[in-house]
This record gives sequence, structure tokens and C-alpha cells, in this order.
Amino acid sequence: MGMRIKQSNKKNRNYMKQKLLIYILAIFVTNYAAGQITTIEFDFSNKTVDTNSNFNKLRQGDFYKLRINCINLNVYRVEIDTKDSMVYEPLDFTPMISGVSGLGALFESASRALTSIKIDTELFIETSNETRDLDLQKLKGYATKFDSLSTEGKELGKGIEELESRVNLRLAESRLIEISALKPVDLDFISTIDKDYLTISQSVVALAKKFKEDAKAFNTFIENIKDTTGLLKNINELKSAVKELSAAISKLDSSSNLTYRNKLKTKLFEYVNNSSVTYESLPIQLTKDVSHIDIKVIPIDSGSRLPSYHSRLAIPSKQNWFWAVGTGGYISWLNDEIYSLVGSQTNDSTVYYSIIDERDVQKKDSTKARKGLEFGAAINLKVGYRLPKADWFAVHGSVGTGFSFTQNVRPRIMLGTGFSAGYKHRITFDIGMIAGYTDRLSKAYTLTDILPEKVESVTVSRTQIALYLGLGYVFTL
Repeated sequence: MGMRIKQSNKKNRNYMKQKLLIYILAIFVTNYAAGQITTIEFDFSNKTVDTNSNFNKLRQGDFYKLRINCINLNVYRVEIDTKDSMVYEPLDFTPMISGVSGLGALFESASRALTSIKIDTELFIETSNETRDLDLQKLKGYATKFDSLSTEGKELGKGIEELESRVNLRLAESRLIEISALKPVDLDFISTIDKDYLTISQSVVALAKKFKEDAKAFNTFIENIKDTTGLLKNINELKSAVKELSAAISKLDSSSNLTYRNKLKTKLFEYVNNSSVTYESLPIQLTKDVSHIDIKVIPIDSGSRLPSYHSRLAIPSKQNWFWAVGTGGYISWLNDEIYSLVGSQTNDSTVYYSIIDERDVQKKDSTKARKGLEFGAAINLKVGYRLPKADWFAVHGSVGTGFSFTQNVRPRIMLGTGFSAGYKHRITFDIGMIAGYTDRLSKAYTLTDILPEKVESVTVSRTQIALYLGLGYVFTL
């Protein structure tokens, strides 16, 4: 029983170790994958791209992002391949609250109408009585009340205009192209505007309520007053002034309700949402060897008379490392030895054969074989590196096969190094080692041997290694 418990504990520990190892591996793979996103940075103010970024190291299947710094996203929208885009509508820079501008003037008109009323008491001296005196005092009292309400409304209207001016000024600053001059709109600014607006709105509600009560009482008063010639003129003037005051308060009330208050905050939040001076795209995957990305920076407001920009970027723009298959020819010191048998007859009619080196027939000393040259064609795989400051020049290593231009065509294996010149179409120069079968004089014979009879061949095939020089062509991206 004790042994089973120990084995069970051991299995549990092994299982936990395996589980922990899997977790660690998963975290490593996730972090590694996340770290593979390359960022390509632009500076919109200087119209430059960061040439020191690693986007030239991107390969098919890698991810990258585009980042444009120092750009006002309230003024410009960014399009990438016409798929990845920003907002398409300009911010509305008309007054935030329709009809607010001019509220002060409305109350000025009502105030002038009220203060211009001259209630002449001298008309009633001869016919004065207690009732008429009381009506006269009430009429004067209503004129004073409405004049006070007009003054209060004028101040509230100026308060709303001042809030609108603060908001419009900040939104106007958002259209500046010079990024350093932008003033950020923070939430404290929005909160202050909202609180001030709410205070004014509550005062407007109280003003409208008071005016409604006084206007109702005034209407009741003038309905019950007797048709006295002197008072009728003043009553009509006051009614006209009250009508103007009613229109102004109604306009003020409609400009301070919740709808317009929310509209003001919405405009500010739109500015805040686009107040970043950096555009960053979503990750883009390189699905081909080279991908062409169209980048457009377009003014949001088509009537702003600002220039638009269009750029095309090749990802990667150039690859320092490359591999390609090239063709060409070579010359090497790997060659076949060619021998022939020459017969000579003696006096007794016996024929003897001598071994002659065909490559050395011109030489006086035919006992030594002369080294010859071999020509051929080659197909090589080249792995190279372009020099960063002179990408027309590259060094490379090569490996491949070839075949000789001889009577008996021979296969060859080649390994070497070299350099190339050009851009896409490159001329290559190689030096290295070449190996393959060659015909050599059999060790059973020497050049001084005299053979009593003719043999079929005095050579055998052997694997040899020699130096080669190559000249060829390769196409690279």
C-alpha cells in the first residue's frame, strides 16, 4: 500500500512538472510571436521615413505596423491600401449651440423697449382716484420687474456666449498643422465647461419660471384694467416689450437645455478622441516576397485648401541578403588525360606499341604529362550579401553542379565563393574547388612502356579535385 502511494505522488509531481513546462513554453512562444511585429515609422512634419528600422529584414509571413508621427488627426485622415482608414467627416467648427450668438443683443432690445416706456402721471391729476393710482403703481412695478428679468437674461446669455467662445477657441486650435502649438483638451477642461453650463442652465430655468409667473400676472392685470386713454398707450408699449422679452427668454431656454449641453460635450469628446498626434495601423502581414503599400494622407475638410499626400512603400524596400540560382561557364584545371597507342614494326615484322600523351605531342620531353584546362557550364545556388552602402556590389558563396565540354561529357560538383556586380541583373565571378571523374593513366603503365600488343585503354577513371574560375549571370530581387 505504501509503495502505491509513493508511486502515485511521483506521477503527480511529474504531471505538474510537465504542465508547468507547457505553460512556460506557451508564454515564451506568445512573447516571441508578439515581439515579431516590426514598426515602420514616418515623421509627417519632416516628410521622412526611418531608414534605420528593421523593415528590410521582413520576410514572407512576418507582421509589421505603420506609425506616422507628428500628424494632426483632427485635420488629416490616413488611408492604407484604401482599407485601413481614419474618420472621414471633418469636425463641425460652427458655433456649438445654434442661435447662442446674439442672445445679448436680444435682451438689449427688450431692455431698451422697457426703459423707453414713460408712464405719464400728469395725465391723471385731474381725474385721479384711488383705483387709477393703484393701477398706475402696478404698471410701473411690472415694468421694473420685466426690466430686472431682462438684465438678468442678458447676463446669462453673455455667460453662454463666453462658454461657447472658450469651446470654439479650443476646437479652432485643433486645426493647427504645427503639432507643437496644439493644446490638449483634457477631461478637467470638459468637466469645467459642463459644470459652468449646468449652473447657467439652472439659472435660465429659474428665470423662465419667474418670467412665466410675472407674465401671467401681468396679462391678468391688463385684462381687468379699465380702458383709460392715458394708460392704454403705456400698456401697449409694455406688452410689446414683454413680447420681445418672452422671445429672448425662450431662445435662451432652448440654448441651455440638456440637448445642446450634450452637443457641446460631444464636440469636445470628438476632439479628445482624435487628439493623438500619432497614427498607428493594425498589424499587417507580409504575404508576398515584396508588398507595395499605398499610404494616403488626405485633409478631412476638402475646403481647407491643405495639400494631400500619397506615397508608395515597398516592403521590404531592399534585402541585403539574397539567394538565387545562376548559370554560367567555368574554366578549371580538372581535365582528362588523353593517350593514344602508336605502333612501330621491327625487322622481324613484330609490332610494338608506345603510349603517347596527346596533350604533349609538341613537347620534346614526352615523359611528363602536361596539365591541361577544362571548359564547361555550371548551374549554381548562390547565397549572397549586398553591401549596405554599395548595394550594386555583393559577395556570395555558391554550390552547384556542372558538366564539361569534352568528348566524354563529365558531371562536376562545385563549391566556391565570389562576388557579383549589378542590381537585379548581376554578373558573377567565382573561384573555388571542383570535383569529378577524370581519365588518368593507369598505374599499370608508364609513358616509357613498350607494349607487345594493342590494349583497348591505358586510362582509368578517378575522382579528382582542382581549382576553377567561373563567370556567370544571376537575377535577384
